[in-house]
Amino acid sequence: MKTTHKCEKCGKEFKEEDFFECLDHEMRHIKPENIVELEGYGINPIQLGYPNRLIVEMSDGNKAIYVLWGLRTNSFQLEEQEKEAASSDPIPFTED
Repeated sequence: MKTTHKCEKCGKEFKEEDFFECLDHEMRHIKPENIVELEGYGINPIQLGYPNRLIVEMSDGNKAIYVLWGLRTNSFQLEEQEKEAASSDPIPFTED
């Protein structure tokens, strides 16, 4: 049986002799480090209490913005908002 190595984040497989290449690959995955800012809070009954935007510092030093398009709960699914979010362009971010 031949040993292979697998990235724990995306599942990419590497040959037995490529162990360190696999480790390097895993380290290149960008991940959230810190929530920098929460902006606004929902005004409709479904989103009430949830922030509208999160600004998150990523492991590569960049900041990512996550926007609340809707909530998926056990009793209610916002399929239209999910479709809208999937088809919209990303919001450009520039630092002040």
